[in-house]
Amino acid sequence: MSLRSKIVLVLGIVAVLYVALDVFLLRRMIAEPFRALEEGEAEKDVARVKAGLDGVLEDLVVRARALAGHADAARFVAGGEGSFAADVLQDDVLQRLDLNLLCFAAGDGTVRWSRAEESARRGPVHLREFPSGSIVEWHPVNVARGNGLASSGLMITDHGPLLVASHVVHGPDGEALGIVIAGRFFDAALREALLRRMNVEVDIWPVDGELPDDVSRLRDDITSAAGPLAVAASADRLEVYTTLDDILEKPTLLMRSAFERPITRSGERILEFALLSTVATALLLLLVLLRLLNGIVIRPLSRLTHHTVELGRTEDMSARVGMQRDDEIGLLSREFDGLMGKLEKSREQVIRTSRLAGMSEIATGVLHNVGNVLNSVNVSANLAKRKTEQLAVTDLAAVKDVLLEHKSDLGGFVTSDPRGRQFLPFLDELARAMVGQKRDILEELRSLTGGMEHIIELVRSQQRYAGLSGVFEPTDLGAEIDAAVNICGQAFGGVDVVRVRRDYELLERVPVDRNRLMEILVNLLQNARQALQEPGVERRRLWLRVRAGAGGRVRIEVADSGVGIPRENLTRIFTHGFTTKRTGHGFGLHAAANAATELGGRLSVDSEGPGRGASFVLEIPVGRNRPVGAAA
Repeated sequence: MSLRSKIVLVLGIVAVLYVALDVFLLRRMIAEPFRALEEGEAEKDVARVKAGLDGVLEDLVVRARALAGHADAARFVAGGEGSFAADVLQDDVLQRLDLNLLCFAAGDGTVRWSRAEESARRGPVHLREFPSGSIVEWHPVNVARGNGLASSGLMITDHGPLLVASHVVHGPDGEALGIVIAGRFFDAALREALLRRMNVEVDIWPVDGELPDDVSRLRDDITSAAGPLAVAASADRLEVYTTLDDILEKPTLLMRSAFERPITRSGERILEFALLSTVATALLLLLVLLRLLNGIVIRPLSRLTHHTVELGRTEDMSARVGMQRDDEIGLLSREFDGLMGKLEKSREQVIRTSRLAGMSEIATGVLHNVGNVLNSVNVSANLAKRKTEQLAVTDLAAVKDVLLEHKSDLGGFVTSDPRGRQFLPFLDELARAMVGQKRDILEELRSLTGGMEHIIELVRSQQRYAGLSGVFEPTDLGAEIDAAVNICGQAFGGVDVVRVRRDYELLERVPVDRNRLMEILVNLLQNARQALQEPGVERRRLWLRVRAGAGGRVRIEVADSGVGIPRENLTRIFTHGFTTKRTGHGFGLHAAANAATELGGRLSVDSEGPGRGASFVLEIPVGRNRPVGAAA
């Protein structure tokens, strides 16, 4: 992901989080208070509805008190004669008093007069809760036998909810002679009269009766709530549920008041405007920040990045960014250009140093390989010198002197003189001795010549190392191994000191760079020689094997019974500079491993530990016709 995309992504996330937080806060600060305000207003309207019902009850109490205070009311309820019935209890008394129920009962509960009518048709109705014979003592409105003067409340009847109020009728002496009961149905006409000025829609159902489905699901919540329960029925309708208690203070009616939601709509409009303003502000800030970041940061960094990529592709250290700025990016650009200038100079120095180091490594390789061969050349030269010094030249000179003394009579000297008769056997023995000495000297000279030729080839191959590929030619591997043993043979101290065992599988000639192969073999044999000459090695054995390997490869193994190699050194033995010898320099086996890689092969080592000898295995491909790069 590019830097520009990352910045856009981060800024976008920040903007979304900002909008989300603002929405949350606005809803908490605007929507919630508006909703709470609207619910509070609705609950106030419900409270006013309840207050209106309480007002109706107070009016009923007033009317009952007025009837109870009539001059003939006490005599009427006590069972006496009077004009109360004729003057007050006329047929239209309920209509005149705007009542649905009026009842007079004596102190013992006997009903003196009772009438109930429905407002709709003004016909008489029978209310089971108010029998025409007697009002029981425990009736909720019976206050004649209690300590109170009046009672009021709501009752559920067969004809609907009824608001009732009762008042005690006192005698001349103040004693309670009976009660007056006034009632009014809580019907649609009364609700309309109550709610006409409140603009409230009210529905009433008995709590234990059949309810609409949406109300039935809320019945438990409504009856258990401490106060009115507000429910948002829709975006435009708020419903407030409450219960109305009967005269015994038990929930009897469930009332639903419905209200429009102008306050919430106003709050939502304010919230929508605030949200749009927030989103617009966030987008504007996002665009401004992107514009600023693009001009101040992204574009300069893109230019610097492009320059760096091109620098890596072209490796042109002379190219410069050239960004003229006074801020941190300009400082970074100038420092980068300065660093590239220093790096260009350092690169030139590194190239020169690397070239010198390469020449040094090549020279070290040449000297090491030449040194290995020179050990054998030195031994062969010393042996040739010693054998030359041992030639019977003095005996030949003595024979010459004797012949000169008897040159006048050589025949007689040889046949008659006792010394002369020994002359021919002596010459024969001398000739055989000199022939043997000549053969030994020639053998050492051939070994010396072979070593010198190998030194010459080593120098030539190292001269070709930098650019020219080695020559791959069909080679008898067994013969090359024997030639390497012959070069290093005198350094081993002779076959009487080190027993060499050869096991060559009969193979066809293998295409290989003979100089590289000889370099590897001489290094391995010299390493084996040093391992066999360490103190404590009793049985000095050297095994040379050639086998056909897997995958079209040939295995050449050089194993010895020397001091062995610790397990922890097996992975480091081919590392440049690693050595366990006091006089070693750690280059031979490293050079041998590199030469094996150039041949397309691999050089490995194995040892069972100290005192258990070591085995070096060279694997080379049979079908290679060109070398590869050296190992690192």
